[in-house]
Amino acid sequence: MKTRIKTLILALFLLGFAINTSIAQSNSEYDKVYPFSEGIAIVRLGEYENSKYGFIDKTGNEIVSPKYQGAEKFSEGMAIVKQDYKYGFIDKTGKVIVSPTYDDARSFEEGMARVKLNGKYGYIDKTGKVAVTIEYTSAQNFSEGLAAVADENYKYGFIDKTGKVIIPLRYDGAGNRFINGKINVQFDGEWFKIDNTGKRVE
Repeated sequence: MKTRIKTLILALFLLGFAINTSIAQSNSEYDKVYPFSEGIAIVRLGEYENSKYGFIDKTGNEIVSPKYQGAEKFSEGMAIVKQDYKYGFIDKTGKVIVSPTYDDARSFEEGMARVKLNGKYGYIDKTGKVAVTIEYTSAQNFSEGLAAVADENYKYGFIDKTGKVIIPLRYDGAGNRFINGKINVQFDGEWFKIDNTGKRVE
């Protein structure tokens, strides 16, 4: 019995060594391999302004060859890529879901991604469709179903994923995300917490 256990342990060790060696050999051609996220890692070729970014899986297989000016780790099955100083999204197969057309973008959270175009912010869904009109002066990622947005006067409020205003745009500032149904807001120089209906709770 002990011999079988020792044999199994040795086999697992050798398997792990072989996999790690394979990945290391595959990655030796890159200048940097970033930490894995959702089973995929960003890789970089070149230095500084000449850098190009791509993606590999945990076996070292190249999903996307280094060709982008920039890239961010996968979140909810999608990753931001930068090309010609514009931002878009790819899926885990490397397929371009959203062509690099936006001036800025944030990673997907709760199925929505904040994007910027011509100085205004809005949101897209995972098909690339604009789900919330690009019309806000400022915007944060969705959390617990709501997102903080600001109008041209920098008054903040909260919208849902359809773009409906749930909490009026009346605050002078707002936190980044809801935590347990609460978020910080600023009004008339004072910071306090409200719930997801807009009621002051702390």
